Amino acid sequence: MNRLWLIPFVPLLGSVICGLIHFATLRARERGEDRDSSRLAGPIACGAILASFLVAVSALFAEGLHDWDHRVVSAAWSWIDLGGGL
Repeated sequence: MNRLWLIPFVPLLGSVICGLIHFATLRARERGEDRDSSRLAGPIACGAILASFLVAVSALFAEGLHDWDHRVVSAAWSWIDLGGGL
């Protein structure tokens, strides 16, 4: 359960890598180079989303599917605080 932070982090990291690839491609085009590394962005983005999904599914199976009343809680941040212990 200590890997729940990877669920939002992996797509964020994939986004940063895709952004760096984009800027590297733009810089290469300004220099007149014929290098096009933008083809890597799609597989990296899809791989990051797939990895995040696999982490979420593994967290679900690690807790077990038999106990649906059990909540998985990560203390990384409070996204929506509804009050009243919800």
